[in-house]
Amino acid sequence: MIIALCVINWTAVSAIITAITALVAVIALWQNKQQLKEMRQQWLEDRRARLSFGIISNDGLFLLRITNVGKETAYNISMTLTGDPIDNHYSDAVKNSYIRLQNRTFAIEAGVSKYFYLSKIKSDMDSEIILYHEKFMQSDINKWLDNYMDSPMRIAGTYCGRYSIEESFCINDFIMEGSLKIKDELVASIEGIQKGLVLNNQQYMPIQKSLDVIAKKITKKE
Repeated sequence: MIIALCVINWTAVSAIITAITALVAVIALWQNKQQLKEMRQQWLEDRRARLSFGIISNDGLFLLRITNVGKETAYNISMTLTGDPIDNHYSDAVKNSYIRLQNRTFAIEAGVSKYFYLSKIKSDMDSEIILYHEKFMQSDINKWLDNYMDSPMRIAGTYCGRYSIEESFCINDFIMEGSLKIKDELVASIEGIQKGLVLNNQQYMPIQKSLDVIAKKITKKE
């Protein structure tokens, strides 16, 4: 059967083809928009502030360390620190400092850490410790550590107005008995440079003094 070309409604066919093309274009545009949205969200996610929490031992102290490991400033940080180690802390001043902390907000720049006092480390020397005008014996601190090094501390809060903080850990999660604190290569290099600069300055001091003496003699002769 032969269909006469003159019978086909080419206007209708053209309209259908145009509609299909427009639909395909709309779908492609929507897909591109979704891809761009996902790419932007991933970019923001990669760059956003990220807070990391831990406990370190430094210079005879246990410190709570909060580090912004992200690429943007963590602002409007609001947090609470609770748990038996804080609620039963041997120092009222330390307990009050964490109470004050939950009543204020602060910020941490990208790559920067902030440190908060937790306790002195254990020691066999039962000496007197003065902290914020409070006096303690080292034996009291040792007893507190024995009781609470395995007790969890809970941190809750928010930052940047959108991200939540939910952490729970104890001192012994981060501090291994018998482990040693060593300097990393960067710290050792910087200290070496500083030591070299001090030595060089000491070597140049006699030269500077001699120049000062010569200058004074020239001034007197004039």
